[in-house]
Amino acid sequence: MKHLKITSVLLSIAICMSFVMTPVVVTADETETPEQTTEAAEAPETKEIEEAKETEKVKETEKETEPSEPAETETEETEPTEESVPETAKETEPSESSTPSEETVPEESKDTEAKPSETQPEPETAARKPSNAQVSSGTCGENLTWTLDDKGTLTISGTGPMADYSNQSLNPWGVDNEEIKKIVIKSGVTTVSRCAFMGLMNVKSVSIPEGITSIGDGAFGNNKSLTEVKLPDSLEKIGFFAFMGCEGLTNISIPSRVTEIQASAFASCTNLKSVKIDEELLNSFENSPFDNNSNIEYITYSNVGDILYNKVNKSTDGTGTVMVIGATAYVKSAVIPATVTLKGVSYKVVGIGANAFKGNTKITSVCIGANVASIGNNAFYGCTRLTKVSGGAKLKTIGNNAFARCPKLWSFNISSKVLYKIGTYAFAKDSKLKTLNIKKTTKLTKKGVKKSLKSSKVKTVKVKKSKVSKYRKFFTKKNCGRKVKVKK
Repeated sequence: MKHLKITSVLLSIAICMSFVMTPVVVTADETETPEQTTEAAEAPETKEIEEAKETEKVKETEKETEPSEPAETETEETEPTEESVPETAKETEPSESSTPSEETVPEESKDTEAKPSETQPEPETAARKPSNAQVSSGTCGENLTWTLDDKGTLTISGTGPMADYSNQSLNPWGVDNEEIKKIVIKSGVTTVSRCAFMGLMNVKSVSIPEGITSIGDGAFGNNKSLTEVKLPDSLEKIGFFAFMGCEGLTNISIPSRVTEIQASAFASCTNLKSVKIDEELLNSFENSPFDNNSNIEYITYSNVGDILYNKVNKSTDGTGTVMVIGATAYVKSAVIPATVTLKGVSYKVVGIGANAFKGNTKITSVCIGANVASIGNNAFYGCTRLTKVSGGAKLKTIGNNAFARCPKLWSFNISSKVLYKIGTYAFAKDSKLKTLNIKKTTKLTKKGVKKSLKSSKVKTVKVKKSKVSKYRKFFTKKNCGRKVKVKK
């Protein structure tokens, strides 16, 4: 019995001890830990000492768990906000290759854009409306649609001809619509119907694509704010009063495929000063479509293929001369001949005029004829697909900016012995042109190459062996704008 009592007492003590040793779950607001409870059970102390120790442990715990003030400040500074973006990053326009993907956008930024503030309701109108949002739309032909956006751009797209409107009141976008400021006709549309855009007083620009074959009666009549329009090379017919009253027009170029311009097509275009037109077409008019405007200077041309020629010396005895003054959008490889036959008469091609091929985005190569003596200012400026230039056995002068901004031009090989002048900024911004090959010329002067290579990427100029030493004094950084190697 004695042993039984002792065993019972020991069992009771063990049960009590198991309750004491059970870990205590501490919440975020509690300061006691399981270690503290265990220590208290194994080594009981007086109430005052225990409270003092617990207070000290609470302070130590707070120091360990609470972040310091500098840490809070650092966290706030690193949060991605619109204000924290460097100014240079905002102002720099990203290239296509450097455009960030969605993966590079911080998650917090995405959430911020996706979730509007709870305290400030998201605006419902202009702030949320995307740029160039569609205002109205409809159809304007069997397979054509039109849209007008909030920037005032009226766009016609689809395939085939436009629907015919007998008068401007039937236009689906409305009569005298003051909201329309720009007209864009997409490729695929084949005609501009009569009265289509008549009386749109605030239209400043019109884009007419290749493929349009006719412009109907009164199509752009009384668009008084229209200052410039480029007619496509595919155009064949211009109707009555098509551009009547377009007071802002100062010049117009009539494409070589146009065979018919109706009377008064450009009547009351009071500021029209220059008209480039086929000589034969101009002489065929019984009633001038230009309203007999005495202020107009007619620049007549004749075309052979896709090259336009202007007669300089109109002699018909074989001594006549012509200049190249342009080309159609269809020319790709421009071969400028030594002579050209116009109406059975042979003419020497003596030059390429100023702005002749300017902005031509189709041309890829140029072979300069044996009688061409000059290339005018800006003649090939902005020919973005031009890669090769050759020929020019009698070339004497190259104009200012003549081949500037031709980013694909990499080969320039002129065979002239008499070249004496290369204009300023002649090859500016031509990123692929590294070598000028002018190996036959003997007539260059220091003045003739002044600033000629400024803003270019040319590294080497190849010249006649006997001229290497002399030309090195001309092609200096101070004189021509770029230091280059001159060698045979």
